[in-house]
Amino acid sequence: MKASLDSTALCSALDRFGLPRAVAHAEADTFIAWNRAFLDRTGFSEEAIRIAGINKRLMLAEPITREIEALEGLPDDVEIASCVLSCPSKEGFVTGHAVKNAKGYLLLMLDVSNPVVDVFAHGQTLGRKQERARIRQLLHDALSPQLLVALFAIAGAEAKAEEEGHEEAKELARAMKALEEGIDNIIRALEKPS
Repeated sequence: MKASLDSTALCSALDRFGLPRAVAHAEADTFIAWNRAFLDRTGFSEEAIRIAGINKRLMLAEPITREIEALEGLPDDVEIASCVLSCPSKEGFVTGHAVKNAKGYLLLMLDVSNPVVDVFAHGQTLGRKQERARIRQLLHDALSPQLLVALFAIAGAEAKAEEEGHEEAKELARAMKALEEGIDNIIRALEKPS
């Protein structure tokens, strides 16, 4: 399918703003027009996009009805949906929105940055904080009572061994010190920011 002058002009005009846009046709399974920002964002070359099909690469979510209703004067046969486009970019996909009409034409409007990556990174940070809090609580609930009992038992045995002049008093003191240092190391590790 040959690019219309209108499609090419639209994509070129939006290129001045660095907005990655392309026009495609679902029935013809082809990209019709695109701008430099679209190629940069997707990793396609001029040659590759000419032969790349659209149908197996593009996944559309359910149409967004609330946004469509807010746009007055929009034809009834137009749908707007979030989309994911598989491509040769570093991530292997890009996100954005697509406007589709009843004739099968698509206007692809890719996100300028990759919000999915930002959301994923935020989720990782949040997950690490939640996991650290979970481990801290687990150690507190499961180990604290036993560790306290062990510390008191060692301290009592050490005092009794010292009182009676046994050599084991020094070993008990080393065990007590090692246990206290281990507890301190666990506390420091759990308090360390991620």
